[in-house]
Amino acid sequence: MNTKTPRKSLVVCPVGRVGKDFVGKIVQRFGHESFDFLLLVYDDTCFEEDWFLDCTVVHDELPLFWRLRKYVTPELCCGYEYVFIWMDDLDVLDFDPQNYLRILRTHGIEVGHPALSSDSVISHAVMERRDTAIGRYTDFAEILGFTFRGDVWERFWRLIEPDSNPWGWGYDEVAYSVCRFRKMAIIDSEVIKHTRKGSYHAAAVAGQRETHDRYRRYYLSRKKMLCEISEDPLRRHITHPLWLYLHHALARSYILPGAPGVRRFIRTCLNRLRARRSDMAANLPRPVVASTPPQSSFETPVEVRAPVQARDDAVLSELLSDQAVAAAPEEPGPKPKRQRQTPTAKRAEAKARE
Repeated sequence: MNTKTPRKSLVVCPVGRVGKDFVGKIVQRFGHESFDFLLLVYDDTCFEEDWFLDCTVVHDELPLFWRLRKYVTPELCCGYEYVFIWMDDLDVLDFDPQNYLRILRTHGIEVGHPALSSDSVISHAVMERRDTAIGRYTDFAEILGFTFRGDVWERFWRLIEPDSNPWGWGYDEVAYSVCRFRKMAIIDSEVIKHTRKGSYHAAAVAGQRETHDRYRRYYLSRKKMLCEISEDPLRRHITHPLWLYLHHALARSYILPGAPGVRRFIRTCLNRLRARRSDMAANLPRPVVASTPPQSSFETPVEVRAPVQARDDAVLSELLSDQAVAAAPEEPGPKPKRQRQTPTAKRAEAKARE
């Protein structure tokens, strides 16, 4: 008989006065039986309510990822099954943490994230809930409601550079390739709501740019679905693992020597091929379409009437020409020359008249 008690999971919430109510809902929904809570408070808010009594509360005004790097260490997380890094602007709605954990365990997901409801503040379309039975494997999960397996948190922890990017913008775009996460997933069967828009200030922009420059050789997340999580044995154990392995190998190949030059060569060839196709399409002769006037259903088609019409036109033109000739006035011609009569002829003519 197996009497081993399942390990607890750790929930870490950076929280302030604005998000205290949301974090209170999280604590009450998750419960202390299967979860421990670490609240990283960045202002002077007090947490004296009953549901916060068993939570570890740390007051520190450092930026978010300074606190994560300082307090959420690999030594702390390796003793937990999963580590939840949840912001204080998430509404749990009808979220079921036990069902969520069951899905992560069953499918061996390293990094999971609940889908966002349609009325959430959504920065990336891939995060919105979709019509799937369980969820989707992706190459991206936004830093909102991260859930790491306890033994892989160290990979992300080493990615954090609090001196250059303490705000964390850009870490989620390189985590898939830099941290070698093969199974990242968004769980559509469990939904939460993101209620506030992040503060994308100048320091955050500079930190994101610095992170991209540092890891420019690595694969940058395309923020797309790789395949759907399925309960079908063939897909679950053969098809989808093979596809995830191949995509992960492609992402890892970005750091191989000479890989950037090969990618540039392939892009150049593809661009030339597209340009040639567009030029060929532009130079093709366009088919001539005869425009015929609309015909009523009672008219004879033009092709049938054409010989008859030509004959009628010829007859009509001939008739008109004859009428024109008949109607034209006669021009006066030269008068006939009068002959002179001799006396003998005159006498004969007078006798004839008598």
